[in-house]
Amino acid sequence: MKNKNIGILVDSLEHGGMERVAANLSTALENSGYKIFVFVSQYHRKKVYPYSGRIVKNNCRIDLTNKKRELLSYFISAYLVRCLKRKYKISTTVSFAPEMNLINILSGGRDKKILTIHNCMSLRSDVNSLAYKKIAMRLSNLSYKIIPVCDWCANDLKNNYGIKASKIRVIYNQAEVQLLKNAEKQKNIILFVGRLEEIKQPWHAIKAFKYVVSIIDDAELWIAGDGPYMKALKEMVIRLKMEKNVKFLGYRNDVKKLYSNAKVLVMTSKSEAFPCVVVEALSYGVPVVASHIPGGLPECMGHRISKEGIYPIEMSAGYITTDFDGEDFNSDDTISQCEKELGQAIVRILDEDVYNSKSEGALEAVKKFDSELIRLQWIKVMEE
Repeated sequence: MKNKNIGILVDSLEHGGMERVAANLSTALENSGYKIFVFVSQYHRKKVYPYSGRIVKNNCRIDLTNKKRELLSYFISAYLVRCLKRKYKISTTVSFAPEMNLINILSGGRDKKILTIHNCMSLRSDVNSLAYKKIAMRLSNLSYKIIPVCDWCANDLKNNYGIKASKIRVIYNQAEVQLLKNAEKQKNIILFVGRLEEIKQPWHAIKAFKYVVSIIDDAELWIAGDGPYMKALKEMVIRLKMEKNVKFLGYRNDVKKLYSNAKVLVMTSKSEAFPCVVVEALSYGVPVVASHIPGGLPECMGHRISKEGIYPIEMSAGYITTDFDGEDFNSDDTISQCEKELGQAIVRILDEDVYNSKSEGALEAVKKFDSELIRLQWIKVMEE
């Protein structure tokens, strides 16, 4: 490739796991000799993840007032991005999120268009956007390559959206693999990391923790994240009389410190294409307990130990428990059987022997997400 000007098209470089991946990719590609231009809609200097390259505002705005306005805003945004590609002589544009993928495709031009998929697309009925519709997704076949972050997402694209297999290349998200076996931890700290919103279902973690406290009364649940459910979750903790055991930490940009203290990471999302926080936790030797989540979770947690069809599923790096089957948030604080099963798996890992075994399994499982391995896979796509 003679022209090494790369455009990274993303809404922002702050808060979410996908945004962190975009920031990491900018650094990996710049370190490989590419000149990086990050086209963002929003930019807050003090909030962004560490990145490399030049920040350029793309002025993309998607109007969701109605479908006609939304469609028009996609074409206007595509024109603006097309102008930026010309100005900065972009040879390859990597886009993040379905909205930016659609803008990338509609922008035309002769640049290579690489689309990344970080969602379990067919499960996102909660998103009312044209970019998630099948007719828009089929336009992805016009791209150079489509990069889903796990095999589950690759199959979803082929089976539900008619994406050609030849267009798809699975590349896991780059992770900062620490491979740090922490010193002996005195406290039984369970960590939840994520935005406090419906798709993350944090109330299940709290109710499962009620079971944990009934067995291990000094256990603590640390909740790192903010969002619309914060107030309701705090009220739930008070009703369950766990104020001394549950800590709401708010949004944290120093989650690495939290992994160093935690013994278990708990995850309760409705879906996760590639759970970055799981990989981060594993790299600190922190085992994971998660409900059965559609997406790439099983691909992250090492090899399976228990037999097929048996729950909880024992993995070398933790446990996967029964799916919550659409149990929405409400004021009923009764612990369901699924939540109890999640709590039982947490208690099991807090046993010293089990914890040591799963911690070693975590460090082994995370090796396939090493940043150097992922960087080489991206370079191969760029240079083909």
